[in-house]
Amino acid sequence: MTWWSKYGISTTTVEAVLGRTTSLPCDITPDEANDRVYMVLWFRESAGKPLYSYDVRGRQYAKALYWSDGAAFGPRAYFVTVSKPAALTVENIQLDDEGVYRCRVDFQNSPTRNHRINLTVTVPPHQILVYDASGRDVAGAIGPLQEDENLILTCEVRGGRPEPTVTWLNGDEVMQTGGGVSMGRHVTVNRLEIHKITRAALNNTYKCQASNTNLVPPAERSVRVEMLLKPVSASLSFKPKQLIADQEYSLSCDVEGSVPDTEIRWMQNNRVFSKGTNKILTNSSVVTSILTFRPKPDDDGTILKCEGSNPRLQSFVLEDSVIMNVMYPPQVTLKLGSTLNAEDIKEGDDVYFECHIKANPREHRITWSHDGLPVTQNVTSGVIISTRSLVLQRVGRYHSGMYACSAANDRGETQSEPTELKIH
Repeated sequence: MTWWSKYGISTTTVEAVLGRTTSLPCDITPDEANDRVYMVLWFRESAGKPLYSYDVRGRQYAKALYWSDGAAFGPRAYFVTVSKPAALTVENIQLDDEGVYRCRVDFQNSPTRNHRINLTVTVPPHQILVYDASGRDVAGAIGPLQEDENLILTCEVRGGRPEPTVTWLNGDEVMQTGGGVSMGRHVTVNRLEIHKITRAALNNTYKCQASNTNLVPPAERSVRVEMLLKPVSASLSFKPKQLIADQEYSLSCDVEGSVPDTEIRWMQNNRVFSKGTNKILTNSSVVTSILTFRPKPDDDGTILKCEGSNPRLQSFVLEDSVIMNVMYPPQVTLKLGSTLNAEDIKEGDDVYFECHIKANPREHRITWSHDGLPVTQNVTSGVIISTRSLVLQRVGRYHSGMYACSAANDRGETQSEPTELKIH
């Protein structure tokens, strides 16, 4: 039987951290109100020679004598009596300080009191390293990773007594891993594996923590996930049913989800649309391209398309398109019949003109003129008007002159350049 158990002395366990300050409690309050403490002695285990003393025999507390063995705590220790209980405070705890201590309190009247304190010294881990799947050290961020790739991080903790607990956290949530595995020589490893990560992992911060005491914060290392993401949508915010030629319009294309960069291209019938100006706006995960342009008649019926992509993932493109319905006045040209030779038309020949019209909406009226005067159908006189053609049968010299055709739609009326008819 040990002496402390023989005399019913309980043991107080104190945990200290290497290099930090700790307090070894020792109750010096007398049992009787008219009693007072005379002397406090500190011993290492069952050693007969004290390593620290506090002496107030025949003097006031403020003038107490302190002594600390230089071979033990030396100037690192000081006795604090104002705390409840009083305690021997030791700074810069060393591994050699670990052990069992006895505090002996002598009173003026009461019997001597002994306290037993078991001091354990914890050594926190001194280094945390994080590696990726290829064994490279990860400093702050990993990636960029793509969707469906695997995220593998290995946390290696060096040092620590007792062996630290090593955990992975996502924010404040402890992640389910295989736990820390001791590799020997004071190295503990915990491997984090997330299979087929989703875009939700973007900018997630995974934290490896190592701890073997509650007295100091855990040692930790954080890794942020960088990703290379394809866009999830590309859409025109407005698809006009019709456009008026030469009026200014602005079309917006929103591309969402491309990380870290977004490229937006405007195409017309699969060729780069080079008209107008383009302005880019960025708002959170959405990038907007605003195309300002004035449609022309030759844009009518073409497909205007916006394409959204990640410039580093060019093989994946999302798109949205609109068919441009451009309204414009008729475009009119007049030509002599393609089978006729303008320099070899004689009296008595049959002559015809072709009026070529491009219009949206379609023309609702076509008129003809000869030297500025209207031409109307007169089958008896050999003047026949058929849709976009004018036929003159058995022409005479009086048919010579300048001919023109005009076409009208809801956007206006246009007359062709005059074409001369010569009768030889």
